Amino acid sequence: MGEVDIIAAAGKTLVFIEVKTRTSDYFGSPSESIDANKASKIRKAASCYLAKMDPAESCNCRFDVIAIMVSKNNISKILRKIDHDVISNSDIPAVAAELIDSCTIDHIEAAF
Repeated sequence: MGEVDIIAAAGKTLVFIEVKTRTSDYFGSPSESIDANKASKIRKAASCYLAKMDPAESCNCRFDVIAIMVSKNNISKILRKIDHDVISNSDIPAVAAELIDSCTIDHIEAAF
């Protein structure tokens, strides 16, 4: 029926989060890729999840989007380092930080 990328709690609110990543905005931003059809599938998946919960645990729900725009050039550079075994296991945290620094990340609360 569908899937939800992340299910989290924000206080007493259950948050269903869709994560979208793009390397360019040629086809639109990451958040623009969530159309009415995709939002409907996420809502249905969330309804299935909620149906399995104890009715006494009723809670508020929210649907968020995490939109990630990644620099394709930086990813290629980082992957070349990994492919050529230029990095060791001890370098992984620094490489991960470099990758994160090359991204633009937006958190859109109550996106749909």
